[in-house]
Amino acid sequence: MSDPQNDEVIPSYTLGHVDMQGHRTLTISGERYDRLAKAVEILSQVLRIEEQYDALMRNYRAFELGQADVNLLNVINKHFDTDEFDEHRRSLALALANLLSTARALIDTTPKRLKVIGGRTLVTRWGELKDAVEQRTPAFGFMEVLRNHAQHEGVALTGLTLGVVRGDKDDLRKDDLWDLIHTAEVKIDLEELEKKLKERGFDGSEFCDSRGVVALTPLVRGYVKALNEIMLSTRLLMREKEASAAALNEQALDDLRKVNGSSIAEAAIKRDQHGNCLEEVFLSTLSKDRLASLRRRHGDLQHLSRSKRHS
Repeated sequence: MSDPQNDEVIPSYTLGHVDMQGHRTLTISGERYDRLAKAVEILSQVLRIEEQYDALMRNYRAFELGQADVNLLNVINKHFDTDEFDEHRRSLALALANLLSTARALIDTTPKRLKVIGGRTLVTRWGELKDAVEQRTPAFGFMEVLRNHAQHEGVALTGLTLGVVRGDKDDLRKDDLWDLIHTAEVKIDLEELEKKLKERGFDGSEFCDSRGVVALTPLVRGYVKALNEIMLSTRLLMREKEASAAALNEQALDDLRKVNGSSIAEAAIKRDQHGNCLEEVFLSTLSKDRLASLRRRHGDLQHLSRSKRHS
């Protein structure tokens, strides 16, 4: 007589609902189960990279909108008192700190996710392309120094300057009036960062004016543009593995649609010989549309660093 405690557990594998009530299931092999589990994990990691990049772009938008808001207030308000002006400076500093934090999170987490997607080879290729972009983009190194400074010193910018300048002579209107361009410029003193910049091989003077003040917005835009270039290359690196994973996932969903008419809350399920669920891998039903939406929203920013924004 066999001892039930020593009986080998022989699992079975199916596609269907975990509770199985009112739904047909499809028997699959253990090999297909393992491939589906890997495919779903790959799609999950791809989506997380895109969502992290989306968070970065949302914070960049908040930074630019903050400056635009100050510009508008400069147009319609006759006076800023000291507290109100400093509140705007601190709000812009917070927006910039959030941008730098999400940028660092993207840089730190992407290699870990790429390792899951395609192994060390993919991570190595990503590191090489990231380093190449960083080396030809001085703004990248500067913003990394600024992020470290903001993290440990608690300040991402030290100044906010509001200005009004006349437009170009060619912009003279028919009524002989000049267009006025209102500007908001966020700054940091070079001495705040000089030591760390020199450790990265920068003299420091290449970033500042004759007063030793650094205008941050052009550097932020150059940094975001560089991160966009890295992100576009990351998509290319992931494309083959992502496509294979998506095909496996979609085939499983199609198989279930044929027998159940829908693929909502479907999973690949591993059960013991008594029908108890040991593991389940929920198939990805939303990642395809979500990825397409994020990628439509965030495309090539090749002209960003040369764009001019005025209020």
